[in-house]
Amino acid sequence: MIRARLALVALLVFSFVSALHAEDIPADEAAEWKAQMRERFLEWQQAPGKLDNVRFQLVTVGPGITVTTAFGHSAIRVLAGDAFGPNDYYVDFGEYDESMAFLWRFLRGNARFYLNVVSTGSAYEFWDSAARGMLATELNLDSAAKSKLLDIIAMQLREQTDGYEYDNYHSNCVTYIADVLSEATNEKVGLDAFDAGKVS
Repeated sequence: MIRARLALVALLVFSFVSALHAEDIPADEAAEWKAQMRERFLEWQQAPGKLDNVRFQLVTVGPGITVTTAFGHSAIRVLAGDAFGPNDYYVDFGEYDESMAFLWRFLRGNARFYLNVVSTGSAYEFWDSAARGMLATELNLDSAAKSKLLDIIAMQLREQTDGYEYDNYHSNCVTYIADVLSEATNEKVGLDAFDAGKVS
């Protein structure tokens, strides 16, 4: 009984907040824009000399007030050239459809998350409008790791069309990033210890 009531409250909060932050862009236009951004990134990824000035950053987004946003969010920023310029990409490993059906699947533990790439400028505007901050931390990668990471991201964008099964602890936007960074650097990336709020 308590579980059912909690689920109902979560559904109501989710629907209310989603309505507050609903975008004015029609779904078909948004899908087309996302597809164009994806193709632009993939074209740039294949261009010669792309590694000359490319930087990678780990983006951490503050927590929100709904069930699906309470744990915060993470993404990878791929920046070549000017900040917020045409080649400043926000690679999102935790996109989902904001629907009641999704929340029900999320609460049952069988939700699916998806990969997407958008401009960092649009991501910044979105998180700013949601009153959630963005913190970018530079990733110190050599040329080989940069090249491999770009290849992994491109491959995932092309092949990961069905998304992945979300898990609160083992399969989410944070663990996905840890996995691709581990593969790109040939080193295990993760938490070594977590004690009294201090991460080492």
